[in-house]
Amino acid sequence: LITRRSLVRVQPPLPIRNEKAPAVLLGLLLERHEMAERIPGFIGQWGEWLGRENFDLIDDSKSTWLMNVGVSRGQGWTGRPALALRRFPDHVEVILHWDRLLPAMLEASVVVRFGGESAYVMDWELNNERNATGITGDKATNFISELVKVDKFVARIEEANGDQITSEFGVTGLEDALQELETQGVVFL
Repeated sequence: LITRRSLVRVQPPLPIRNEKAPAVLLGLLLERHEMAERIPGFIGQWGEWLGRENFDLIDDSKSTWLMNVGVSRGQGWTGRPALALRRFPDHVEVILHWDRLLPAMLEASVVVRFGGESAYVMDWELNNERNATGITGDKATNFISELVKVDKFVARIEEANGDQITSEFGVTGLEDALQELETQGVVFL
């Protein structure tokens, strides 16, 4: 049984290939900005972005999340995708949770558009549940560098049934979030 109280306890996605947490439920929570302070580990809100810290009790490691909820449009439906930037001590990840089932492949071609620039195709890893894509390392750092420069980000992918999903995110506030987190020793770029 899922209650409003249990939604607050939803953990964010695990690393890209093994992501199993219900990020869609987290996304539904995130769109209710008035509830942001009730998210475990909440550290702040900057424009369209909510931040949280996650502590791993097994190895005492910490990851810092910046999360954003957008709007998806597909063939006759509207969904709630989530865009997440995650900083570990040794690397950065960018995760797009699509809220839909994606084709069974190891990688997915995602069409991306930053602001008013021309769109282009990027290869992203697909998670095991086939509902999210992600990038890591230099690819993720370069992506975040481009994201900071714009107010809007759009991504498109093909669903398992062949239909296309287009997700749009307002990304204002990211630069402020990155600057504030950097003063606390959390560096995404």
